[in-house]
Amino acid sequence: MERFLKVSFVLILLVVGCGIARISEASIYNGDFSFSLDGWNSGAGIHVDAGVAVLETQGAENGPVMITLSQEVEFSSLCSTLQFDFFFERTDDDVSPGSTFIVPDAFQAAYIDDADETFDMFFVAANYHGNYYPSDPASLVALPQLGDFFRFSANVSTLAGRKGTLRFDLRDEDDGFFSRVYIDNVQVNPVPVPGTLLLLGSGLSCLVCLKKKSRNARRLFSSNNL
Repeated sequence: MERFLKVSFVLILLVVGCGIARISEASIYNGDFSFSLDGWNSGAGIHVDAGVAVLETQGAENGPVMITLSQEVEFSSLCSTLQFDFFFERTDDDVSPGSTFIVPDAFQAAYIDDADETFDMFFVAANYHGNYYPSDPASLVALPQLGDFFRFSANVSTLAGRKGTLRFDLRDEDDGFFSRVYIDNVQVNPVPVPGTLLLLGSGLSCLVCLKKKSRNARRLFSSNNL
């Protein structure tokens, strides 16, 4: 009976620890685009190439149009930071008689809350001149190992428990050039939970101790019966 109670206690520790870990998981699905655009809302001008989402303008004389990649998200109570990798690229000349070339194509990433606009967050914008107004300049880091990519991260702890839409918008301004935005590794990181690690560690330690005690008991029994 005593052994049963000990084993039950250990299992409870493990289940509770795993449960807390699951609560802290992010709500972003397929943020690395390994399943193409599954889980994302998209339209014309968006595809996945080698595991990276690509938003691209559709050419001259289409008029200004918004190309949007989005996903409905629900932030957990333990959410900490949102991060994603991206870069903006202006490519081939698209000049034609219909091109106005007044405003350049531009990219913007934002969160739009379902219920309260005061929770809306505008993360970063970019055009061929460069990147603009990250919420914290230190949150934008170049990734030379990935070519021209930047990694953006922002504190989203104020969005704990909120529901809304994460949007990546490429505004085609019919500026005379094709533009592309590449997006990858979209994720929400949880707050580190020392208690979770403690519970899991305690449970595993107890299992090890119980196993050792069981092994020693078998050895003692065997030696007494020799």
